[in-house]
Amino acid sequence: MFRLQKYLSIIITITLLQTACSAQVQDEQQKSIPETEHSKHKSTQVLPVDNRNIQRISKFIDTALLKRYYFEIELFMTDDSLNPDRQTDIVFSGSSSIRKWKTLQNDMKNLKVLNRGFGGSTVPEAIYYADVLFFKHHPEKIVFYSGDNDIAFQRWDIKQVLESYKYFCEVIHSNLPQTKIYIVSLKPSPAREKYWKKMKVLNDSLQIYINRQKQCEYIDAASCLLDESGKIKKEYFAPDGVHLNKEGYKIWTEIIYDKIR
Repeated sequence: MFRLQKYLSIIITITLLQTACSAQVQDEQQKSIPETEHSKHKSTQVLPVDNRNIQRISKFIDTALLKRYYFEIELFMTDDSLNPDRQTDIVFSGSSSIRKWKTLQNDMKNLKVLNRGFGGSTVPEAIYYADVLFFKHHPEKIVFYSGDNDIAFQRWDIKQVLESYKYFCEVIHSNLPQTKIYIVSLKPSPAREKYWKKMKVLNDSLQIYINRQKQCEYIDAASCLLDESGKIKKEYFAPDGVHLNKEGYKIWTEIIYDKIR
């Protein structure tokens, strides 16, 4: 009996020590996180409140993927909270081709632009986070580049991506009816050359649709990356073969700036 009590005492002691250690580790982890507006945000502040929006988006993307870039969205929220008086006339958003445009502010010269490109995102993800990306800024114009990952990574068909673009324009104009939307064409790239034929068909369909819409304009930012024979000009691309390099963004600047200024 004494031996059993001794064993029970040892087990209880070990359990208490483990609990104390675990609590201490969690406490230290919490202390290491700065107390900022970023850490106070709850997911309900950025998730859509209209369930019909989720239902529509689910036709294009697995909704389980929608939170994969949540950290970047939280960073946008933090930046907004730190700059409450910032004036934004034009929001650039979309996937990494926008996110990696580090010289955007200088390239757009005297225009009041805001870069809200995130991750390797898709069109449905931009719809999902539209409140943080667009609505709260009330921009006069939106410049949007996406669809590249939708085809090359998600392997969606042309019709599916085109329909998601249509829904994107619908969502934006239902909340910002006076905002003009500039849709930047999908670009060719060396690493995704095998998808270019499919992307080109999508560009053609997208241009036809956009040209028929009010407060929308299509920007051809693909032709400038091809030579006369239709081959991709690799000198405009970063080593990864997907994103533009400094010279590539210079070419885009010349085309896009003239359209939106």
